[in-house]
Amino acid sequence: MDFRYPTFRALSAVSELRSPGNALCIHKEGARPANNWLWVYCTSFGELQALSHLIPRYLSDRGYGLLLLSNHPHYAESYLQKFPDAAFASCDGQHPCVQTLARAFPIAELWIGEVPCMLGDAPCRFPYSYLHAAKKAGARVSVINGWLYGERPVARLDLLEQRMLGRAYVNAIDLCFAQTDGVAQTLLGAGMSEDRLHVTGSLKFDQMAPAHGAPPKSGAWWEALRSKSRAPDGGPTIVAGCVTEPEEQRFVLDAFSKVRANRPDAQLVMVPRHPEKPDRMQALECLLGEYQLPFAFRTKWQQTPVENFAVLVLDTIGELKHFYEVGDFVYVGKDHNVLEPLAYAKPVHVSGSWQRRYPSYPIYTQCLDGGLIASVTNSDALADAWSGIPEPVRADQLDGQRGATAYVLERLLNDAGKAA
Repeated sequence: MDFRYPTFRALSAVSELRSPGNALCIHKEGARPANNWLWVYCTSFGELQALSHLIPRYLSDRGYGLLLLSNHPHYAESYLQKFPDAAFASCDGQHPCVQTLARAFPIAELWIGEVPCMLGDAPCRFPYSYLHAAKKAGARVSVINGWLYGERPVARLDLLEQRMLGRAYVNAIDLCFAQTDGVAQTLLGAGMSEDRLHVTGSLKFDQMAPAHGAPPKSGAWWEALRSKSRAPDGGPTIVAGCVTEPEEQRFVLDAFSKVRANRPDAQLVMVPRHPEKPDRMQALECLLGEYQLPFAFRTKWQQTPVENFAVLVLDTIGELKHFYEVGDFVYVGKDHNVLEPLAYAKPVHVSGSWQRRYPSYPIYTQCLDGGLIASVTNSDALADAWSGIPEPVRADQLDGQRGATAYVLERLLNDAGKAA
């Protein structure tokens, strides 16, 4: 009998007496009754979104109930909005909590969405207790859209868990669908057998789709800019999304000012995050004043013609994806979603220096390596790019990244059929 998990469980129980962590939280009011359940762990909504096409197609074949897991209880509402027939649960993985879940939701399969491929790999905490429960029940364990962030655990107990159970974790995974060859090679080096490992690319490319219709709050701006972007002799419209930090805002404005010196009809749509924070919007307003560019904030707009302004600040929530359509060029702020503008095949620039710990990082690296986006290191280079002729991303480049969802579904179903 392997003593490592019981030993770790005893040590963690002592630690939990001193620091209990998050209590078990279960929402099952709208869940469809089932005898067997697919457990899907996703640390945040981005990982769940990547599986959103795969999950219903798989469940329609297998007939399982769906239990969504996260280590963040505040995701319950957004997860259940996406899958209203599911149950949701969260805890810090304490053994008694997981056992309670196993009794309430008999586990047929466990999916781990993106991370961790290896135990203790940041940016989330996924405890071995979930795998222990799955294996005890004879359930298959799959990592889907797998990625490695390469960071050490922060907590001492997590580091101990990694050292004691890291090899057992890798061996407990029955199927692993990795995003890149680099991830696959690291997993092979950690002891995963080649027959359990598949390189698929990212499932997130299969989620790319343009927004439908005009944005709900800023349709007049959007329609005016849309007409301008289709005019053959108009200056460029540049959309800079998720540009929040003052340093990056200045970087964008430096480049735009250089474009504007040669093309006075150029316009910039700047979309900062967290427009609900007045101090951030006041700081941006002061910064725009320094550049002496005529500007308008959407929430303060007084129906003045849009063409009167050099900079339009979209300080609303939920409309950025629509506005990417009107950009001749797109800039995406550091550590944010580059797939939304690529859904329109827009030429996308980023500044580089992205953080590995952010969920956006895997897509950023794959798009950069695949030539779907371009990185610029200074405002002169960005201004030069915006002064040229926009070159949309080719359809074949985008199509070449799609198809992971269908591949994973086929492999899961084939493997399940063999097991049956």
